[in-house]
Amino acid sequence: MYRFFPAVLLLILWALPAAAVVGFADVVVEYFDSGNGTLSCPEAQGGSFPPPAVTPTCVSFSAALGDDPGYPDTPADYVSIPQDSFLTLGFVDEVIYDGPGDDIFILEVGDASELADIYISSQLSTDPGDYTFLGQANGNTISSFDLADIGFTDQVRAIKVVSLQNGGAPAAPGFDLASIEALQFQPTPVPALSPFGATAFVVGLLAAGVWRLPRQML
Repeated sequence: MYRFFPAVLLLILWALPAAAVVGFADVVVEYFDSGNGTLSCPEAQGGSFPPPAVTPTCVSFSAALGDDPGYPDTPADYVSIPQDSFLTLGFVDEVIYDGPGDDIFILEVGDASELADIYISSQLSTDPGDYTFLGQANGNTISSFDLADIGFTDQVRAIKVVSLQNGGAPAAPGFDLASIEALQFQPTPVPALSPFGATAFVVGLLAAGVWRLPRQML
């Protein structure tokens, strides 16, 4: 089941003062649920680690946004991405670019050591054709990525995480994504919209067919 979020979340970020943590993913672009999870949730399955999850729990996608500054001394919130599911997060307040050394950190928590394929895009897009394979992220660690390794010279605005395994089931099946951090980035201030401007923004998205909700959510 696909869920498309760009119109709703970008509206919130444009209409209200930005409260995101600069340097970390701050918006959900898309989520695809393969059905390999163990719990039916309004948004996602996940939790907080440590300790290891024992009971399946529903969480908000926000568990994968922002940072977890105290981890591993304090627990990190995460979203469990079941095998063959994917979660795409975006950067609204900044763009990532290829700088010296590593450019992106992806934190996976837990002790099941699941793997995920990572794709990047220069746009906040739901089109698979806009994404380029970056590499593979490991479990229970911070995986680092250098855009120069694949010769990617464009900016990065969205990162797709595709879970390859279902370790941690039933409590936390799949890749347990806690955060995506930009190491090399350029801030991009988001202009505020008046209530009238926000309304016009939504109407425009509807007219363009961008705001799409799956049949199950209507």
